[in-house]
Amino acid sequence: MLSDEEKQRLHEIERRLEQEEPEFAAGFAKPRAHRGRDWLCLTLAIVSGALFLLGCLSGATVLILTGLGGVTAALVARHRLSR
Repeated sequence: MLSDEEKQRLHEIERRLEQEEPEFAAGFAKPRAHRGRDWLCLTLAIVSGALFLLGCLSGATVLILTGLGGVTAALVARHRLSR
């Protein structure tokens, strides 16, 4: 819980930020869109990473390449969803 003095100080900072950097301050006012597919990219990255490690431990080239391809696909998908 903030004291009255701390609340007042925060409001002063907010006003000054809105005056000096209006575009930056406006970014805080807009709610961020929920990205519902983050879990899919994360799951793909984890499974692909596990395949890669399993391939490294067993020496199976197919698993190593599959893991690398899956991690790459997860990174590309995450990048495209972030736009």
